[in-house]
Amino acid sequence: MLICRITFTAPTVRRSSYSTEILKPWGRVSEKQYTRPLDGMEAVMRQISISHPPGRRTYDVAAAVKAQTRLTADELIKKGRLAWQNLRYKHPLMASSTVDRNRIYNVPYGKELEAWTQKTFKFMPLGTVEIPMLLHLKDRNEFMLKLAHCHSDAQGITLWFHDFLNELSCPNTDTVRWKPGEEVKNLPLGTCDAVDIPRLPQSWVEDHRGFFPKKQLKAPRTLGLVTEPEASQRQSAYEFERHRFSARETKTIIAGARKLGLTLTPFSHTAITLAAKKKENLPDGVQHNTFLVSSLRGQCKGPPELGSHAVGLRFGLWPIQVGIHEFSRTSKALMKCYSSFKNNMTSNMGDCSPYIQASYGEIELDDYWAINLPANSSVFFIIETRLGQLEMRACYNSAFYDPPRIRSLIDSACKIFLDASTCLRNHAMDGGMKAIHFLSKSHDTCIGSQKTPSQNNDQNLHEVQTTPDTRSSGSAAAA
Repeated sequence: MLICRITFTAPTVRRSSYSTEILKPWGRVSEKQYTRPLDGMEAVMRQISISHPPGRRTYDVAAAVKAQTRLTADELIKKGRLAWQNLRYKHPLMASSTVDRNRIYNVPYGKELEAWTQKTFKFMPLGTVEIPMLLHLKDRNEFMLKLAHCHSDAQGITLWFHDFLNELSCPNTDTVRWKPGEEVKNLPLGTCDAVDIPRLPQSWVEDHRGFFPKKQLKAPRTLGLVTEPEASQRQSAYEFERHRFSARETKTIIAGARKLGLTLTPFSHTAITLAAKKKENLPDGVQHNTFLVSSLRGQCKGPPELGSHAVGLRFGLWPIQVGIHEFSRTSKALMKCYSSFKNNMTSNMGDCSPYIQASYGEIELDDYWAINLPANSSVFFIIETRLGQLEMRACYNSAFYDPPRIRSLIDSACKIFLDASTCLRNHAMDGGMKAIHFLSKSHDTCIGSQKTPSQNNDQNLHEVQTTPDTRSSGSAAAA
């Protein structure tokens, strides 16, 4: 699952040399408590989530599966609750917390497993979460996971839901099958230890914005979106809209990318940036500053449960700066950026179909999605292929943008996508998922990642159907 965060502002460059210090693994500090320092990437994600905008949490992740099953609602709740408990054995990081610069895990002796379940398995709207929580929407047969981005990434969440659905479909899911303390061996390492790369220095973690390229003097402007007037006075609410291409359209798009000598990810990246440029009436050559994010799971060492299959952060960052011109010139520039990234460090998941199935025993997967929840003016576009269909999702905060405007932007990007697909030459394709992160023109800082919420009060997450192929799951509280 290839993920790229795309932002449109350009803070000052500040480069720091990497430390050769080795991160410590989990250490036991009491009879039941284990701890390790936050990995550099975890610390960056946490710093981003609490510093932009100041005083508010932002960029949490929400992900959901909608199931079709013969189980009654009560049976599904019971099995879902037990599946949540049993998965703590395989993925104990999901029950950890963050205190200062440390990850803390407590073994659930005695009644503590039940107390944790009561706290984290919910049936009502969720506010800002400090630890991962699972929400069951009884009337829709839907399970929604919500967590801070420093806990995991999109691929990790997909792997977690795969394990959850396997557990949910197991006929013997009627009891907790592990003893407290047995799960400790599955506490995963941080990204740097798992991939065996140098540690991110604390100075970089604390001033992560220095990672981004500086605005070039010759650039006419930087790519961004204008927010609605008086956005700060409007009610904050998460929205997401989606467009699912038909199987036939998906084949056309894939073939078009090949003919143009592009892989699918930079192809879609080009379509979205051109749509934004057109909608905002920006000049030719407007500067696009961002960074690409891609999975490092294929590079992890050691057992899969501690590395490649861990529900933790497993990605790398690659800063890019591209001028936005016509389709051919822009797509070639972006393709060059992606190719450079791949040659250095990337492991790319591609189509996510092998990682989350269409069915699990008698449970049919009706829908699956994962999004970011921005409290600020960011807009995330996610491109994903699953079961032979390409889907585009946009997640944003309606305090800053009215839904018709984002819907129009999606329609424009989809049209560019399909129009360009009818063109020229042959090459390779890599499907996958990418999140494209837009910042408004009024901001002078940039961040990117799948991330979190906004105000202390609950907010609604709305899903809007944009095409007949799109399955709408209605509204779900996820703030």
